[in-house]
Amino acid sequence: MRNKTASKGTLRRLMKMLFAFYPAAMPFVVVCIVFSAAVSSIPAVFMQRIIAVVETTWQSGDWSAAAGPILSSVGLLAVFYVLSLLSAFVFSRMMAVITQGFLKKMRVRMFSGMQDLPVRFFDTHNHGDVMSYYTNDIDTLRQMISQSFPQLLISAVTVLTIFSIMLYYSVWLTLVVVAGVVFMLFVTKKVGGNSARYFIRQQVSMGEVEGFVEEMMNGQKVVKVFCHEKDSIAAFDRVNDELFHNAEQANTYANTLGPILNNIGNVLYVLVALPLWFRRPNPVIFVPIDFAAIGLYLLYINFATGGHWFLSFAFPVTGAIALLVTAVVTFMRYVPGGALYIFGGALILTGGLNVLIEFLLHITFGIEGMFVWSIYPLTVCVLLGVMLLVVAVCKPLRRSLHRKFFL
Repeated sequence: MRNKTASKGTLRRLMKMLFAFYPAAMPFVVVCIVFSAAVSSIPAVFMQRIIAVVETTWQSGDWSAAAGPILSSVGLLAVFYVLSLLSAFVFSRMMAVITQGFLKKMRVRMFSGMQDLPVRFFDTHNHGDVMSYYTNDIDTLRQMISQSFPQLLISAVTVLTIFSIMLYYSVWLTLVVVAGVVFMLFVTKKVGGNSARYFIRQQVSMGEVEGFVEEMMNGQKVVKVFCHEKDSIAAFDRVNDELFHNAEQANTYANTLGPILNNIGNVLYVLVALPLWFRRPNPVIFVPIDFAAIGLYLLYINFATGGHWFLSFAFPVTGAIALLVTAVVTFMRYVPGGALYIFGGALILTGGLNVLIEFLLHITFGIEGMFVWSIYPLTVCVLLGVMLLVVAVCKPLRRSLHRKFFL
């Protein structure tokens, strides 16, 4: 049986082997990739300089003075772009040669290693399964070396460059972006982990299918003599269905991850940029807009995954939370001195919202049991809400608590 999990040092050993095969070409390729990625991250700085020059010139009205700084910045940027294109062309051509040469040497090394294996290895493994090492697995390495390795290095350099620029301009906005990136990493770990697990199973299933087909074709006469056609078809359907299931799950998770991460970035942009559209931000306006953006994002996820839970679960829950939060924000802004009434009523409604969520979970997803866990937050929220309302109504009690707890 083929190992279904790769060892932890596989990538490190693969990179060490790649640099050992090409000790001079690989460091040069890495330098070209780093240079191209760093230059690709610089245009934002040049754009900021040009905008600053245009703004200064617009205020003074002397447009002739803007020609010199703008032309010098554009010329320098053009030089950087030309050098970046040249480096990208060089490392792309070199990686094509390195990839094919590395795969050739890997096949030779694998074949030489198999010459030393005992005969029982070939007796206990299907020929198609063994051949898949030379075809499917090696082809997977081709994609990893020619595409994944350069893209990983480009992404790392781009992230470091942009992160340094962000820290230079605004530390607080950088912290907000870092929080979003942490959430993206959490989603990537969950979704990408499932995708990787099923891709490994897909490779194993592909080897089993090839081995089964090769064995049945070579032993077709034996199958016909013993009337084993139906059993062979049933066995093929089983391994083929397993391959289909693993490939479907792997590509489902892989194709879903990109849109999810892109929309997390869009939601983060909306949460940060929308309040800044107003000179004096009004939370009564941007809080409902934020919840509308969240609702649209959930609708997209519902369509992307082929689900049927948006109208029966996500929409009413998001709408109820949006109404509750908007009501609290509105009353706190326009009703002075009513904080205890507002938060008391909000706590009671929050308890009822928990009951609504459990009911919709039961209706939408068929979860067994009704009002099992929502009773506890409902009880706690109602008790706390009633307590705040009593304190708000009873002025002597409120004054006493204010003197003791600054309530």
